[in-house]
Amino acid sequence: MEYESLLRQIETDNVHGASYLIELGAKAALALLKEGDVSKIPEFAERLMKAQPSMAPILNFGAFLLAQYEDKREDGEEIEKAIIDYVADFRKARGKSLENAENLIENGDTVVTHSFSSSVLEVLKLARERGKDFEVYCTESRPQKEGLELARELSEMGIKTYLTTDMGIFSAIETKASSLLFGVDAFLKSGIVNKVGTAPMAEYAENRGIPVFFVGDSFKILPEEAANYFRIQSGRGDEVLEKPLKELEVVNPYFDVTPYKTVRGIATENGVAGPLEFVEKAFGVNPEP
Repeated sequence: MEYESLLRQIETDNVHGASYLIELGAKAALALLKEGDVSKIPEFAERLMKAQPSMAPILNFGAFLLAQYEDKREDGEEIEKAIIDYVADFRKARGKSLENAENLIENGDTVVTHSFSSSVLEVLKLARERGKDFEVYCTESRPQKEGLELARELSEMGIKTYLTTDMGIFSAIETKASSLLFGVDAFLKSGIVNKVGTAPMAEYAENRGIPVFFVGDSFKILPEEAANYFRIQSGRGDEVLEKPLKELEVVNPYFDVTPYKTVRGIATENGVAGPLEFVEKAFGVNPEP
């Protein structure tokens, strides 16, 4: 079954970001509907939300599928149409977010980033295509080292790119950075979820007056109806240490939460907003200290 294979890909993926996985999730849902068994939608949605519980777009999409099933029940064609419209809206919002984030890149900048965000990649690609000259520092992003792929793709675009270790990036922030630019896996009331290491990088930069930016969209705001599914994921110990040692426990968190107080601006489909404005609009509350 195609949808089962795609769902397993999502469940085991620990490299790609939320934007990539939401497209895969939609493809899997459509494949399920093509098999004609609409009654499997609730089970599918539950598995999807449990597969990537740190990524708000996946949780949003799962909640959307459950709502569609409750509303339309046996009408697979209507659910299919709703999914196609949902993905179109997602792509439109993401495209506007990238455009707005591109305005944050200026000639002569040295941009520091972390992990592999397809949104960050597209922003930097867009800036390059528009003739901007800048450099980028990437982390290797252990333990999966997905930052190597970002560095490779950027360098192949002709962008001067530097690759350093996850701890070495702090020296680059101190001496080279014009700004930091990160992707987003989830917007919470308390902060922004992204690859582990993002929060200390942002705090280090903010303490030195270096602006920290995130690029995301409204689909990455954690919905109240899916809040019970959300949790910060951790990975297997053997991703860090192949052979276990007696009395040694490996801690391998995948994500952390960056407080809004360390953020200068957030680029979404609605423009670039400061953290106070963003949180008020997204959640109707003030950012937590």
